Amino acid sequence: MKKLSEKLHHYFFEEERPERVSLANVFALTEERLFGFPLALIAFLSIFAIPGTSFIFGIAMLSITLQLCLGQSKPWVPQKVLKTSFPLPQIQRFMGYLIPWLKRIEKITKPRLTPICHSLPGRIILGIILSAMALLVILPIPGANTVPAIAIFFSALGLQENDGVLSLLGVAIALVFIGILISLIWTGSNVFQFIHQYF
Repeated sequence: MKKLSEKLHHYFFEEERPERVSLANVFALTEERLFGFPLALIAFLSIFAIPGTSFIFGIAMLSITLQLCLGQSKPWVPQKVLKTSFPLPQIQRFMGYLIPWLKRIEKITKPRLTPICHSLPGRIILGIILSAMALLVILPIPGANTVPAIAIFFSALGLQENDGVLSLLGVAIALVFIGILISLIWTGSNVFQFIHQYF
């Protein structure tokens, strides 16, 4: 089976394409593994997003991760969204950034710990953790959107490539980030109580 990067490169740079390409055309390249790629694609967009757009990408990711929590085999995407199209040159520019990253990651990916990606409990747990990350992307916290998007990106690529280790890497990033946030909140609360008590 061809790697996703190869499919994308062939589709957008080697074949004749119409002037506009719909999301349905892009998602069709992922075959049966439809959960991972849309989530990875949106997360990648979110990492390099224009300031102020994280809310939109966060909502999009949350809608997919919640479906993982429900144990669905593939996400439901509204037809209106699937019909959304973009000019071919714009998509090619974006793919010019995405494909090199995919190639680097694909060099180390292989089917490992597949129950994490295939089993119902594994997908539900992934869905819960990634939903928490999507919520953090949505919240207007300066500088706190990028790391959750990175965690979602790695876990989603793990789903796409059937690589449980890569998905766990995303989970590890998510848990560390949650731990840091809890520590900061706890420290801030103690500092506030100290100031309130003595001043």
